[in-house]
Amino acid sequence: MLGSTKQVHLINPLWNPVGGSEWRTLTLFDELRDSCSVTLWSEHEPDPEITQRYPVKRIDPEHSRFPKSGTFVFV
Repeated sequence: MLGSTKQVHLINPLWNPVGGSEWRTLTLFDELRDSCSVTLWSEHEPDPEITQRYPVKRIDPEHSRFPKSGTFVFV
C-alpha cells in the first residue's frame, strides 16, 4: 500500500496502444485511482486510442508542465 502518499504520477510514452509497458501503466492507473490521486504523463504524443479512454497529460518542460511533487513511477 502507498501509506501516506496522496499523489502518484505514472510516466510512460503511451504511444503504443498494444504495448506491454503501456498496458502495465494503464492497469496500474486503474488499480490506484480509487485510493489516491493518480495522473498519467507522457513526454511524447500519446496514441489517440489511449487518450480517448484515459486522461493523459503531456510533459512540457518549456512551459513548466510536468509533475513536481508526489511519487513518480516510470514504467
